[in-house]
Order: sequence, then structure tokens, then C-alpha cells
Amino acid sequence: MIKTGTETELSELNHVVFPVAPFPQEYCRDGIALQGDIPQELASRILDRPWTKVKMLDWRMTGAQASITRNYLTVDAFRHYLPSLLIGGLEDLDFIDWPLECLLPIGMKRKTTGAWWTAFEGGFTIEQKDAIRTYLTVTREVLSRTSPLAELHLIDEARLIWLA
Repeated sequence: MIKTGTETELSELNHVVFPVAPFPQEYCRDGIALQGDIPQELASRILDRPWTKVKMLDWRMTGAQASITRNYLTVDAFRHYLPSLLIGGLEDLDFIDWPLECLLPIGMKRKTTGAWWTAFEGGFTIEQKDAIRTYLTVTREVLSRTSPLAELHLIDEARLIWLA
């Protein structure tokens, strides 16, 4: 996808508000070993790398939709790598649902009261939350002019949470 000024500005904003360092102190959730296809691919393609070096292809090669990696990663690690998904989704709209799902709590009811979600959302700075809100606005604009609107329900769900 060729980036318009808005998408380029959003990418630049993410590089400003989401620091590359420090790296998360721990990557894997307690009791999760880096064994099996998904954890091994996470370890080889994503972990110990700055988020700026992780591309959508890396996420795709883990063998699971990015939101599933929450089951393996600590809250801090998942939050650290989220900007790579935000940028990657706009660069490859075939996978735009991946970052959108990552901006939503797991489950059909999208409850924001769980411990994981509270820690995840609570760990962002005000500037980072503003960048996420901007991302949702820009993504809605991009999708409305470039593709079928199938993912708009995900954007609308996420906006209810992040704009509250």
C-alpha cells in the first residue's frame, strides 16, 4: 500500500510515542515455555527485537493471529510490540483485523474489567492512548476509501473502548 500523508504521519507519531527501549523485562507469561510452533516462532521472529524491526510478515509467520499471542506474552511484552502491528496493519490491509483485534479485549462481550486488560490498557501513557485513538480514526478513513468495510465493526468496538 502506498502511504498517504495521514498514514505516514501516523507511523511517525507511533515512532515518537512508543519507545523502542526499554525492552520488556519478561516476555513469556508465567508457566509458558517457548516450545511448540507458536512460541518458537514468537521467540525467533519477534522477541528480543525492537518493535521497529518487527514487520507484519514476522507476525504472520508465528502461525497465529496476533491477538492469540496474548496467551503467550506478558502484558508488557504485548504492549511493547503493539506499534509494530498498528503500522503493519496499515501497510498490509489484508491483515488490518490483526491490530484491531489487539486493541480489543478478548471475548464476544469485550469486557474491559479483566486483570489482563486493566494492566494492558493502564500501562499506556496519555500520549500513547492518544496515538491509538488517532490510529483508529485514520484506519476508519483508510478503510472507507480503499476496501470493503468489513472491519469497521472492529474499529467501532475499539473506539467505544479507547475514546471513552
